[in-house]
Amino acid sequence: MCTNLSPGTILSAQEIADLFGGNPVPFLPTSGGRVTCGRFDPDLNPQAPTVVLVGRGTQRQRNARLLTDVGNTIPVFLRQGNMQFRFVGCFKATRYSEDSVTVKNNAHLAPNPTDIAGVLYLKRIS
Repeated sequence: MCTNLSPGTILSAQEIADLFGGNPVPFLPTSGGRVTCGRFDPDLNPQAPTVVLVGRGTQRQRNARLLTDVGNTIPVFLRQGNMQFRFVGCFKATRYSEDSVTVKNNAHLAPNPTDIAGVLYLKRIS
């Protein structure tokens, strides 16, 4: 089990960072060389938590690769309101792709499709 939080628990980004480590800002924060959790905005990621659109940016892309490579299970939260997040369960990355076909087939779901660099696939663990 990645956490003892109950599904539906609402926390602020800072509370999540205090509990799991990492910075309260990134969508895939890291600490000690591992991604600590996932915080996704459904307005930007309508298929989250199982399909996450990764925007362009060195840190975003690196953290998506890191989650896939390390293989740890993380608590995942979906944004609700201003910096409030609802816990939806524990997930593990199954794949991250920056392949142009994969990106094109998914980017149309984003508000700014040209900003999407990759697609991260997550599987619910609990």
